[in-house]
Amino acid sequence: MSELENLQSKLKQAGLSRSVWQPFIEAGEKHRTESKFSGKAWLHTEENWPLCQHCQTPMQMMLQLNCADLPAEMQTIAGTGLIQLFYCINTDPFCAIDCEAWYPFAKSVLARRVLPDGEGAEYVLPEKSFPAKRIIGWEAGSEEYPSPEEAMDLLAEQDAVLSDGEYDLLLEELGPAAGEKLGGWPAWAQGVEYPSCPHCKVPMQVIFQLDSDQNLPHSWGDMGMGHLSVCKKHPDILAFGWAC
Repeated sequence: MSELENLQSKLKQAGLSRSVWQPFIEAGEKHRTESKFSGKAWLHTEENWPLCQHCQTPMQMMLQLNCADLPAEMQTIAGTGLIQLFYCINTDPFCAIDCEAWYPFAKSVLARRVLPDGEGAEYVLPEKSFPAKRIIGWEAGSEEYPSPEEAMDLLAEQDAVLSDGEYDLLLEELGPAAGEKLGGWPAWAQGVEYPSCPHCKVPMQVIFQLDSDQNLPHSWGDMGMGHLSVCKKHPDILAFGWAC
């Protein structure tokens, strides 16, 4: 086998390969419960649109994932119902800065799970909402492997190491992809930054990666990368953070 194939085999044997999917996108929206970027979120009857805890203005709905529409492998990780991400883009005050929204559980961010029960609330979308983009399907990509830094830490737990050549090969050929994706391994902008569940203190698992200026007209800081995570033990605990 080639050096690349040997490295892939080594990482797979260590349990460090993951499936990944890219979203198929269509402009507009049809249903409140569908997976989408921006648009109308499903809200409980009589529930108001979520407000930023800092400036008390409506937040931008960035992402909604209908777990029932996800690939079966991801459903076991993502759980049930709808996963929603709201984020305040107000710049007066500048909530992202004031609330340090790059850290998980910031006051200007809401990541949550809801279980739809009927049509939900009737409402008018907040002004200046981003255009809706439906996620109409998921395209499976090649298996992904962690970044070299993360791989070294995970292999060390199994008393294994990466050689200098394997480190470089992983960095150049096999590292996690940027862009927006479901599953896979995070493409960290600065370093490994998994949030910890506030209940069990265990690192959470990233389920979706949001890139700058992709399907949303928004940049995470200076063209950074955002990650939506869920706790494996407490599925109602979700977190979002970004780095650039």
